[in-house]
Amino acid sequence: MRVRLPGLVNRGPATEITIQRLDGSDPAVAAWVTVQEACRLSDEPDPARPSAARVRGDLEHPWPGTRVEHWLARHGEHTVGVLALGFPQTDNTDVTVIRELSVHTDHRRRGIGAKLWRHAVDQSRGCRALPAACRDDPAAAPAASPGEQLVTAMGARPVREETHGWQEDTLVLPAHRGHRLGLRIKIDNLLQVRTYEPALRLVDTWNADANSHLIAINEALGYRPVSRHSEWELQLEGER
Repeated sequence: MRVRLPGLVNRGPATEITIQRLDGSDPAVAAWVTVQEACRLSDEPDPARPSAARVRGDLEHPWPGTRVEHWLARHGEHTVGVLALGFPQTDNTDVTVIRELSVHTDHRRRGIGAKLWRHAVDQSRGCRALPAACRDDPAAAPAASPGEQLVTAMGARPVREETHGWQEDTLVLPAHRGHRLGLRIKIDNLLQVRTYEPALRLVDTWNADANSHLIAINEALGYRPVSRHSEWELQLEGER
């Protein structure tokens, strides 16, 4: 399927910007978080707040098997937009994921988002697709089936404690499904994070709406829906 992008819808004159890599310095990370905060308050007013620790964690400890790039859109001394790209390195290597493309609310409708989009496409040449996530007692974790053992691996922790966390993928091999391993993993993860991150008060997770099994697990653990997101995919012209 081919996607034709609409023309620009400008409310003001186009803004001249430069696009530069996020270097990890404190001022650059703070500028990134400022853009995120403005966008979240306008677009998705949720208890989850952006943090420098999360940005640094993504820079220093990206998702396994993924190369990440973070870009800032600058207008003079101001950071007006951010772009985060993910490049799978082990499988689906023909895909680039736009993990975030945000424009500060004070600078929208001036072509900045379109320029960041084009930059994402330029960085993705060589890829073919461009995709743009009754309460149980957590202490009563179900026992694993015979021959199955739960092992915990700890990654690097943030420099300072956070009150909001994100629980990402929960995966069980098809041959081992139906043994309540998904429930056990999620319960043990919550118990571990309460031990190592005592300041944590909220945890976000996500599911595909077709994944009824994990949705049921999350509901049993007390999670509640707070937002719905769509994912779009563009087949790049000339890439097969």
